Amino acid sequence: MGDVQHEDTYKIKSDGGLVGVKVRVFGGHAGAWVVMLDGMPVPPQPDGFVVLGEGRDVRGRDVLVTTTLDKISPNPSFTVEHDVREIGPTGGSTMPFIVTGKFDAVSTADVEETIVFE
Repeated sequence: MGDVQHEDTYKIKSDGGLVGVKVRVFGGHAGAWVVMLDGMPVPPQPDGFVVLGEGRDVRGRDVLVTTTLDKISPNPSFTVEHDVREIGPTGGSTMPFIVTGKFDAVSTADVEETIVFE
C-alpha cells in the first residue's frame, strides 16, 4: 500500500474560536509532518499544535497535512491521527481524523490528509 491520500470535512462550530490541527503517529514508526494552508506551511507551536486561525477565517478553506513516515518497527501497519481542535468562547472540541495503512516493499510512506473546513 505505502502512500495514502485521504480527505475529510470538518464543520466549524464557532466563528470566533481558534481552529487548529495536531498530528500523532502510531505503530512504532517515526514521522515528520507539515501543515499547508493555501499552499504555505503553517509553523507548529512548541506542543505541536498548528493554529490555523479563527473559525470565520478558516471556513471555506482546505488544509493539506503531509506526514512522511519511516518504518522503524517490525510492525508493517501505521496509523496517523489528525486531531482538529476548536477552542471557542464556551469551551473546546476535538475531532480526530484517522488514516491507516501498511508499508509495502519500501521503508517510507507519505500520508496526505486534506481537511475541508465548512
